Amino acid sequence: LAAGYTEEEARTCDVKGCYEYAPRGNCIQTCNGLINLPMMLVLALNDGYDPQNHEFSGIHTGKAENFETFEQFYQAVLDQAFFALNRCHAIISAYEAHAAEIYPTPIFSATMESSLKKAFDAFAGGAAHNDAAVQLASGGTLADSLAMIYKYVYRDKELTLAQFRDILNKNWEGYEAFRLRILKDEDKWGNNKKLPDTIFKHFTETLARHINAQITSRYGKYSTCLHGAETFYTMGRLTAATPDGRFATEEFSKNASPVQGMNRSGPTGAVASIMKLDTRLFMGDSSVDLSFNPNAVRGQEGIDAMRALLMTYVDNYGHALQINVLSAEQLRDAQKNPEKYKDLQIRVCGWNVLWNSLPKEEQDFYIRQAEAG
Repeated sequence: LAAGYTEEEARTCDVKGCYEYAPRGNCIQTCNGLINLPMMLVLALNDGYDPQNHEFSGIHTGKAENFETFEQFYQAVLDQAFFALNRCHAIISAYEAHAAEIYPTPIFSATMESSLKKAFDAFAGGAAHNDAAVQLASGGTLADSLAMIYKYVYRDKELTLAQFRDILNKNWEGYEAFRLRILKDEDKWGNNKKLPDTIFKHFTETLARHINAQITSRYGKYSTCLHGAETFYTMGRLTAATPDGRFATEEFSKNASPVQGMNRSGPTGAVASIMKLDTRLFMGDSSVDLSFNPNAVRGQEGIDAMRALLMTYVDNYGHALQINVLSAEQLRDAQKNPEKYKDLQIRVCGWNVLWNSLPKEEQDFYIRQAEAG
């Protein structure tokens, strides 16, 4: 309703793809845009330069030595994101102008009432709604990184922003003790903490308002997603170290979830953080990944507790929860003895995969998630 659809369209909407909402039966919705949010911070630290890939891929927002306040640096990160979003919008618009030529859909179009009435392919204007989504990926990594910059640079003044930049560009070499302090810091997204939660909310909602105000080249609406499927691996491999304690090329946070291993307040803390968002701005989705220890949900009391958490989330306009009920001990054993776990499945991002089909680095991610849970 907030996005402008009718009450009937809202009541009968479908959830498609991974999680995206769409009015039923008369909508073409693509998802061709994705923004690497932690990269926006890396670019702001380096005045638009990407130190991992050795290229200038942002805009000049100022040198780290010149940001006297956290607010100035925060705005620089936002400016890098706006620049990326505007490029993203231009690319999507140019591409989708030729959508009907690239992928005509005669059989799919024949299922649409509006396409049949107009006698046009759905991608050629036959659909009543011609929408597109943009993904804001790995906001947890970004929020934690900005929170650490606020605390250690601007509040406590333990080092300058330029010094922090240089440490990251050396991939923490020689600063392991400092990195461990950062990792142990409790101000992390997904724990119902004011600082990271305020940053996550303001940054993502600001970008969502920008995205949602755009019109697609097919004269439809844009919507905003907070998931990135498996891109938290692929983008992480391309991105330099970040101020949350992450090494260069390591994975990011997944979907709207906390950074793996940082969810020290359990599922309740993660849900409390995500419920602070205005989810009307994220019609694409705002999915959260949780890991429960089997002992926490065993028996009727455990099932009742899980249901209470789910219904609290739903009653506060939460979107989707992706839940794994697995212990870290079980996963470590499965990693060592794959022949014993041929049917073990893991919830990934709207789908399940067999544990044994995952590469070790991805298995390690779920072990860390289970340890935190």
